[in-house]
Formats: sequence, C-alpha cells, structure tokens
Amino acid sequence: MDALELGRQMLEYCRKYKIPQDYVMDILNDQKVMPMIRGKATEYAVELLLRDILPAREWVVAKLNLNAQSGTHDEDVTVTHQRTGIIIKVECKNAVRGSFKYSTRARIKEPFCTVKCHRSRSDLSKASTTNDRYLVGDFDFVITNLSNAVIAGATYSESFELIPDTRTVGRLCEHYGCDATYEALFEATYEDWRFAKAEDIAVDGVIPRTPAVRLENDPVWRPISKSSRPCWTSRERIGRGCEEGSGQKLTHKKSGSQAAAFLMFILKKTHTALKEMILILGWMF
Repeated sequence: MDALELGRQMLEYCRKYKIPQDYVMDILNDQKVMPMIRGKATEYAVELLLRDILPAREWVVAKLNLNAQSGTHDEDVTVTHQRTGIIIKVECKNAVRGSFKYSTRARIKEPFCTVKCHRSRSDLSKASTTNDRYLVGDFDFVITNLSNAVIAGATYSESFELIPDTRTVGRLCEHYGCDATYEALFEATYEDWRFAKAEDIAVDGVIPRTPAVRLENDPVWRPISKSSRPCWTSRERIGRGCEEGSGQKLTHKKSGSQAAAFLMFILKKTHTALKEMILILGWMF
C-alpha cells in the first residue's frame, strides 16, 4: 500500500467511525491506545516474518481476524503444510513493558525479560483454576518480540522512554552493539524475535502468565529472524486417529520418549539455507 492509498483509507476510516481528522494522530499516539495497536501489529509482523522465511510452495501462512468469545481461543496466525494439511497454531505476544532486568537480587541472575502470555479476557467460570491462562493445546508455538521490554512503564510523557536501569541498559547495549538511547535500543530489540513450544514453557499443562526469556542462551526460547532462516518441520500423521488439518497435536514414540509432531530448526546463516533444510522427525531430549 502506497502513502496515497494509506491516506485515502485513513480519511475513510475517520469518516466511517466519526473520528475527528485533526486529532487522529493524537488518538493513535495516546499511551493507553498505543499498546493495543502494537499488540495487534505484532500478529501481522509475525505473519510477514513467517511468510518471508517459509517456502510458499510448502507452507501457507494466514492471519485470521476473529473476535474470540469468553472461554474460547482464536489462533493469531496459522501455518498450514500444503501436502499434508497439518496446521500449526502460532500465538503472538509482546514482552511485558519495562520488564528487562539484570540484577543479582533478581530470581534470574543473567539479563532477562518476561512475556505477556495470557488472554486479554478473563473466564470467570475458571476463576478458581486457570482463568485467563492458556493451556497446552491452545496453540503449538508462541512467538514474541523483546522491544516492549525496554520501554519504561508508568511514565507520564507523551512519548515512550527507555527503562531507567542503567546497568541493564548497558548490558543490553553491549549485547546488541548499539547506543544507549531509546531509539537505538528499541530498534535493536525489535529485531530480536524468539519462539518457544507451548509444552516447553508450561507448568503442569498450564502456560505461565509471564514466562521469562533470558537474553542469552535461553534453553527454551530460541531466536527467529530473516537471517537465521528457521525451518518448520513436520512428519506424516501416525495412523488414522487424527483428522487431517485438525491442528491436533501428534506424538511419536522413539527411544521410550514422546517426540513433538512439529519442530523448528535454526539453520546456519547462509544464503543457501533454504536449500540445506534438514527435516527433523522428532525433538529428542
């Protein structure tokens, strides 16, 4: 979409929903509105990211716009294997605002942040149990972006500010190789996408509301980017018990353990990465 078409659609949007044109940017930049916009934008950013790194001849990436009802779950992004019809459900979540920490007094001693990994609506019928938490099976993978974690919380200025912890900022700048300014660190962390399998972050089958992501060497959250060329892999369904295209989790016994039906494998940073893709049949622990 070019700038002219974007402007035309913005004017039509303002007319349709009775938004004063002179104040549309004030509304969009409001700090109560911006987090909601960025949350929705992350879903589309993940769709574009996966479309870029997954071969279109093998995979169909789709962003569904559904208004989930209480007690139900809608998929943010789905990835369908064209040959088998197998569906991978992807949840898209931002990091918790201002959550980057680097302190010897923290429960995790190395730099880390947390991810907002719970529903936006509560389910009162589950108030005594899971409530707004996801369960294993609601989605297969979660993909997050770490940029929100460097935005200071509880600020009163019109624009976002950098977290005030200079020790944490210094360590982040060292890691990303950038200046200690909001603009530089925000841009650097925005390029840092991570993914995890739902069962790897779950506790007793329930996804924590704000799981932690280590800046370096996280055993669960793996990097995903255009340069690292991750490869989503799959295998044929076992038996006839699962309906094709249902998105149902599959298991396969190997060496006495259950192997995941779908994996991601990070390939070496090379221009020929897609030609060198490795098909993994199970995640061996």
